[in-house]
Amino acid sequence: QARKSLCLKSVPRKAVILITADSSYRLFVNGRRVCQGPARGFQKAWPFDRVDIAPFLRRGKNVVAVLAHCMGVHSAKYLHTGWAGLILEGDIDGECISTGTTWKVRQSPGHLRTHARLSCQTDFQEHFDARRDDGRWTESGYDDADWETPLYSHKSYTEPWPDFSERDLPPLCEAVLPARALVNAGTGRVASEIEDVSTTYFCGHTRWGARSAPFRRAGTSGEFVAAPLSAG
Repeated sequence: QARKSLCLKSVPRKAVILITADSSYRLFVNGRRVCQGPARGFQKAWPFDRVDIAPFLRRGKNVVAVLAHCMGVHSAKYLHTGWAGLILEGDIDGECISTGTTWKVRQSPGHLRTHARLSCQTDFQEHFDARRDDGRWTESGYDDADWETPLYSHKSYTEPWPDFSERDLPPLCEAVLPARALVNAGTGRVASEIEDVSTTYFCGHTRWGARSAPFRRAGTSGEFVAAPLSAG
């Protein structure tokens, strides 16, 4: 997690920044999610994004925040070179907000760093515990006094990123879809105590719940019976 605070006397019509990370990032401004990236690519010409964050700025105190992630290993969509990095460049209303020692950083407290992979072709599973994350670190009023300054500032256009290339396709469209209802919820201490996801769906679904038999275990497996719905 990385943050940069700035104070604006007025909101500019445009505030274009350049941003990238090896291997991925999520960008926030004043607590609002802006975008994520970069596009897939190779380190010899690593892709970057050009983003206008003016619509997310306001007069007074602002914060640009980034959640950066590095795979750390090869996958079917990413080649790892042993390095990880976040780069943001920009100048807003005469103030430089480029990544460097004026930023604050910390390891994300809610993300588990030692997790499993389903296969060598895929990413790691994402395990996020919201109880360990304070949740407001992307907002301007957050106190980051106990965060650290970046330990190392890598010189641009040197290995393993000797060059960069701007994304040539627009980013994917994103939309916030709030949940309409909570269907079911459950807790468990270890994975062996969690029932099959199909069971959770059937038992929580309003049309199937009354017709579903309890889950029965048989060694490492289990079964349940769900009666079919009546016609219509």
